[in-house]
Amino acid sequence: MCKRVADHFSFLIDLEASKEQVLLGVKRLEQEYPEDVDRSLVDELMAFHLYVKQSHVEKGSFNHQQLYQIIKHEKIQAVFPNVETILRLFLYLMVTNCSSERSFSKLKRIKSVLRSTMSQEQLSD
Repeated sequence: MCKRVADHFSFLIDLEASKEQVLLGVKRLEQEYPEDVDRSLVDELMAFHLYVKQSHVEKGSFNHQQLYQIIKHEKIQAVFPNVETILRLFLYLMVTNCSSERSFSKLKRIKSVLRSTMSQEQLSD
């Protein structure tokens, strides 16, 4: 699940993406999250990529969190509202989905170890 979600949002961090690639990524996102994606995201994201490339030349590549931090620290949410919303959506989805998946996977291991060491009396209680 986490991999699929990450794939849907991967075009956001590709600063060298063409307008066609961004448009394709936005269309995929729009199918998954129709109420959260605005069509103006394409032009806004292209402008945001240009802004990041010009103002942060020293760093070659960015992840989603770093791009979101740029928006927050430089207080440009009003300039790129749709980009900020989509980045925030991605970061929230990753925290809520992936953390719980890992927890359940660990829980299976812990429960089986505890069950094998408990006596029948403790299990009944």
